[in-house]
Amino acid sequence: GGAAWILMQDALIHGISEQFIRTPIQIKSAYAFSFRRFFPRLVALVFSGVALILMWITVLAIPFAIRFGGLWVFILQTASVEGFGPRAATSRSEALVRGSWSRVAWILFVSGIVFTISGGIVSYMIGFKPIAGATIGAIITAPFLIIVHTFFTSTLEPKKTRRSAWKF
Repeated sequence: GGAAWILMQDALIHGISEQFIRTPIQIKSAYAFSFRRFFPRLVALVFSGVALILMWITVLAIPFAIRFGGLWVFILQTASVEGFGPRAATSRSEALVRGSWSRVAWILFVSGIVFTISGGIVSYMIGFKPIAGATIGAIITAPFLIIVHTFFTSTLEPKKTRRSAWKF
């Protein structure tokens, strides 16, 4: 399930970036791109996830976990669209968020609330057993968050960094 989720996210991110530059979205090429970028994204997710979990385990580092969790929110987009490896993707995500911290936090907060409410509505309307309804609701509404993150990433201008692949 986790591998399929990563492939789906990357294909969706690729498709959104293609649409952003006014190129027709091709599902086959989006998934081919996703397969090519799978391992760098997986390593970036594992790297950031382990780092954040270790910070949460050491209770004194929870403020750092919150800080880096916010700075690393666009790792998937930078690893996919810009082709960065795990370390470069974390650095790039940090560069995009710096100077826009409050704007990033509010947009992600609002999109998370919209995702949660719409997922709840969909799962209620489906009316299956609670677990099945919640799973189907999440599957239907999860791309919303990926779309918001990817479009939002394209609007951020990094502080001091090299030319962005998002500015077409």
